[in-house]
Amino acid sequence: MGFPPFRRMARPEPEARAIPCGWTRPPEILFNRRHRKSAGPTGPSQSKGTLMQVKSALQVFNQKDVATSPGVIDGLVIRKLAGDPEHPSERISVGLATFGPGTHEHLHWHLIETFHYIVAGKGIVRDIEGRSWEVGPGDIVYGPPGLRGSHEWEVKETLQLLTIKGTNAPERAIQFNIDRATMESKADFKYLVDRGAADMKESFYED
Repeated sequence: MGFPPFRRMARPEPEARAIPCGWTRPPEILFNRRHRKSAGPTGPSQSKGTLMQVKSALQVFNQKDVATSPGVIDGLVIRKLAGDPEHPSERISVGLATFGPGTHEHLHWHLIETFHYIVAGKGIVRDIEGRSWEVGPGDIVYGPPGLRGSHEWEVKETLQLLTIKGTNAPERAIQFNIDRATMESKADFKYLVDRGAADMKESFYED
């Protein structure tokens, strides 16, 4: 008994899907078209209009081009690198502080946190308990806000450090000196006025 001749069955055509515009096309073709459209790279011609609307606020400069200003004590000069009208910032104040040989900044504290990175030279830093550390290039001194972050600097030779404060408002960065003998904390009246404490435009109640 013989078998009937083999016939290859035709592959069924994919089911067509209605398209809003009134014509039909197989679904795999529709998928390929969508895929190609979404995966295509965005060329310069497409993004040029958007880029032209963005004005860069990037600041690039050398610290040597920044003028120095006197610090809160004799023997201290500072280059303001961020947080002033010439080099504005959003929330921080950055300065390159240089202590001359023999400078002694007595025990003091701030209302905000401070961060110091030693760039060059050597000095001694002490905390409110009287503990001391000899610091040099690469060392970091971090002071949290309040009395627990109190510190003082005793400089034997020129000491240079990068100082960063968590505010760019002078009235928020006020420091209060501490007399080690009496532990009395105070700030000079003129100093407070000069730093904007008379009206406190940048209130601590504001974010």
